[in-house]
Amino acid sequence: MGVTSLKNPWFRVAIAAAMVFFLVSLTITLHRYYTFYASYDQGIFNQVFWNNSQGRFFQSSLSSALSTNVVHQGEFPTVFYQRLGQHFTPALLFWLPIYSLFPSPVTLTVLQVILVTAAGLVLYVLARQHLDSPLAALITLSFYCANAVLGPTWANFHDICQIPLFTFTLL
Repeated sequence: MGVTSLKNPWFRVAIAAAMVFFLVSLTITLHRYYTFYASYDQGIFNQVFWNNSQGRFFQSSLSSALSTNVVHQGEFPTVFYQRLGQHFTPALLFWLPIYSLFPSPVTLTVLQVILVTAAGLVLYVLARQHLDSPLAALITLSFYCANAVLGPTWANFHDICQIPLFTFTLL
């Protein structure tokens, strides 16, 4: 029997936890966006993705306003500021095709929830390689319930949302 067989009741528990996490997180994050509680970071990442889709890779005037040159040296923000100098995250280019199809801040919100949900399922498969199904399912459930996962997932889009998926996949 495979690691992730649908006949395994504990795998079904992990899938159910993923579905509940996805639906609750998507509801909260979309409500947060549509009630105007999104903040500066959501705008920064939307601008970075928009500029990437237009061929101006990692340019962000919003990030420029937070740069050391502006904050500490009194320079004026620039439109063509390269965000990679502030936060080196070229992995954002993986998600550019999705954003290009649906160019909206909402896309980033949905993408964040999808990435974290997928990370939990990869964690189940990873845990199942070394542990029994019940324990692997409980570890997955605890991942979805952890404050360190819920807080960032329910906040604005941020590049850290991809780290659990990348890390668990690497392991």
